Amino acid sequence: MERQTKHRFLVAVAAVIAAALLAIPAATQQPAEKYNLAVPMIEGFEQTKFIEMIQQMGVALGKKMGCDIKSQPLVFKYGQRLIDLVRSGVKAGKIDISYINGLEHGEALIAGETDLTPVFILGMQKSTVEKACFFVRKGEFKDISELRGKKFKASHPLLSRAILYKNGIDEPLDKFFGSVGYATDSPLNPLVDGLKNKSIDVFGTYLHTVWLAGELTKKDSIVQALGCEDVESHWVFVARKDMPEQRKAQLIKAATTAHKDKEFAQFQFAFTMINGHFMPVDDKAIKINKEYASMVKKGGWRKEEAEFFKKYHPGYKGK
Repeated sequence: MERQTKHRFLVAVAAVIAAALLAIPAATQQPAEKYNLAVPMIEGFEQTKFIEMIQQMGVALGKKMGCDIKSQPLVFKYGQRLIDLVRSGVKAGKIDISYINGLEHGEALIAGETDLTPVFILGMQKSTVEKACFFVRKGEFKDISELRGKKFKASHPLLSRAILYKNGIDEPLDKFFGSVGYATDSPLNPLVDGLKNKSIDVFGTYLHTVWLAGELTKKDSIVQALGCEDVESHWVFVARKDMPEQRKAQLIKAATTAHKDKEFAQFQFAFTMINGHFMPVDDKAIKINKEYASMVKKGGWRKEEAEFFKKYHPGYKGK
């Protein structure tokens, strides 16, 4: 069920992306113009109906814009820097538009990197900013301090590291928790099952991941959020730096108004599913991403992250 939910979510995201890009006025396009849209996909989900949606998107974009549009997945692994893959594709002339996570956006900001231009954010829960939480069995823990020495798993270790830090605990995960391990949150059921059979006491991930799986609304759910914190923004869409400014402006306007444009009523299900829409890259998102990136850099957390995946992720091979 969770995997089906994830598939529906990915299809919804694809539909939202299509809604934004289809809105670019075809009249201003030159027939010879070509754009490449790279849609990042975590390894293991590249062979899904999402790919079919991407292909359909490319066909629709080409018809709408009167130019050659190629859309394809950009497959990455947990622990891999997505921004490096996007940059590589841009330098090779294979990517014009894609997206990166909030941490990578923050790292680019504090490093003064300007090769990719942020254009908008796919807001969820009516916010540009993403919450991360610990998730435990209902009624078992009341404070993060009570999690010390407990059995923990996650697929995004830096999120949990940040939650601890924001609550005054500056310790590596394997020092704070009694045992640490990796488990995918796509689908979520291995982690939920772990709470049920008590093979783990707590897991950490994004709030929206658990919300989309229905674990925060189901009456029979045993899952409870604990210690939620704003950690980073949602996905930041970026365009290559040398894309014409007029085209970037059209893209931003189309994206940030698509949710209230009657012409794109067929895509409203996607906005409803994520309880959000495309939003400008606001000051709140910039601030939280820079803060997160600064924490990671100061604490040397990228090294901890690499060690986590190397030790706990089956088949992890690094970047």
